[in-house]
Amino acid sequence: MKTLYLVRHGIALDLGQGGITRDFDRPLSSRGAVKTRAVAEGLLALGVKPETIGSSALVRARETADILREGLCPDQPEVICDFMAPGGASASLFNWLKSQPESSVMLVGHMPDLSTFTALCQPPETRQWVTFKKAGCACIRFENQIGAGCGELEWYRSPSELRGVIDETDTTSSS
Repeated sequence: MKTLYLVRHGIALDLGQGGITRDFDRPLSSRGAVKTRAVAEGLLALGVKPETIGSSALVRARETADILREGLCPDQPEVICDFMAPGGASASLFNWLKSQPESSVMLVGHMPDLSTFTALCQPPETRQWVTFKKAGCACIRFENQIGAGCGELEWYRSPSELRGVIDETDTTSSS
């Protein structure tokens, strides 16, 4: 079995803010970084421990992946996946996923591609479309083989739901 976590990058600066002139160079905003750290804590509380985290080369995706790696698997190196850039190819996603020896991987990318990837992973008859909020995460499991239509969407959590996991854990542990 292989588990794939797809994550949308966190909240980023807009073009023109901070002198940013290219979409590629847009970093996370300070608010985006704080919220993404809280999402990482929520994922950790849910038991999410990917063995590899990859991302598109765009700055906001790389910074999101760095924060997630710091919180979930700090000893792993940065992995850039060109197919996670806007307009990436789903065939490349599946080929990369098949080539990974790890059973649990996380990829950080962009909308609308994440929604398309999530849908393509699922069988057409049970396909669910997901609109990823910034720093939202979907969990897809592949039981026997990896490819289009071979996965099952286990869950999608918005960033506020993931941050809420921490609040629930704090309430439970103090009871």
